[in-house]
Amino acid sequence: MKKILKILNKSIDKTLNVCYNIVKLKERWNFNMENKVIKYKGWIVEQDEINTENKNETIVTFYKTEEDYKNGDYDFNISLDNEDLEKSVKEYIDNELGENKGIITFNQALEIVRELAKSQGFYCRLLQNLENATEEQKRELEQDFEFCNVKDSLDLVFYFET
Repeated sequence: MKKILKILNKSIDKTLNVCYNIVKLKERWNFNMENKVIKYKGWIVEQDEINTENKNETIVTFYKTEEDYKNGDYDFNISLDNEDLEKSVKEYIDNELGENKGIITFNQALEIVRELAKSQGFYCRLLQNLENATEEQKRELEQDFEFCNVKDSLDLVFYFET
């Protein structure tokens, strides 16, 4: 009987160790079943899942309004550093979205063009050019987005194709 109890105790210890390791992994990768929502400077930002291409980043979804969030009508997705996700989101909003909340930034345009490049040759070439843009060219493009009032992916398509 003592031998059976010893075997059972070892089995229980192994199971508890596995469970503990799973909990630690979830904490390390900031993984949870409920998506965290961050509200900052008018943006609603929902934490999605760990980026499968870069485990140090989490995909987050940006919504312009509470109504858009409720309806699932998101503005864009982006992958941000998950070490301190809330800080990463706030820095992204401060540095990339600034005062012109509705105007597309260079990085947002780049993500949209990446998606379009998967199915259209024109956008593959455009993506190459955007990825090789200098900082000055990026600033000029963002100023042009503001001048032309480019606010979403449809506006961006019209911007590039006209």
